[in-house]
Amino acid sequence: MARKKNLRITTPAGTAVWPRLNEPDKKFNKDGTYSVNLRLPKTDAEGLIDDMNAVLKTHIENISKENPKKKIEPAALPIKDVVDGDNNPTGEVDIKFKLNAVGLNGADRWEQRPALFDSTGKPLTETIGSGSTIKVGAEIVPYYTNMAGAGITLRMRAVQVLELTEFQKGDNFDSWSFSSEKGFVSSGEKTVPETTEESEHGFDF
Repeated sequence: MARKKNLRITTPAGTAVWPRLNEPDKKFNKDGTYSVNLRLPKTDAEGLIDDMNAVLKTHIENISKENPKKKIEPAALPIKDVVDGDNNPTGEVDIKFKLNAVGLNGADRWEQRPALFDSTGKPLTETIGSGSTIKVGAEIVPYYTNMAGAGITLRMRAVQVLELTEFQKGDNFDSWSFSSEKGFVSSGEKTVPETTEESEHGFDF
């Protein structure tokens, strides 16, 4: 019997959050994982959410037919509401897309990566940073485990960059998810502190 194909989706344009699209992140996977959170207004994401729920519903029905005496628990969708600094919903959602850098099928292993395109469809080589405006092409892939239950993951296959914000290496305000708050405001002027042989905190600064 032919293997059923996964549903393919293309998202509306949204904002890339914490993209790892040029090089895989190896923090939790030694082979590496490409990923991005796509931030969209919730109204723009409704069609994608409907597609995910429809695939999940059919998936649970199929598993239940094979396991009629077992209660199948649904796993959470790879989507979460965005909140501001006061924990109030902003009306946006982050949708998680990912792709393992190494594909596995039994003993077979192969390298894979998302195809990256510019706004005209040409291959992209620049490093994509947070704040870029992108569309994502992906497959909705069902899964089931006894521990996690029945769920779906969004397997990223391609990304189109409509507006590029290149990744800037190093620490900055935005990279730590800080937000503007009431409190101390710098004058912007540099000051030179008086120094002694050893600071009061015991550090030789």
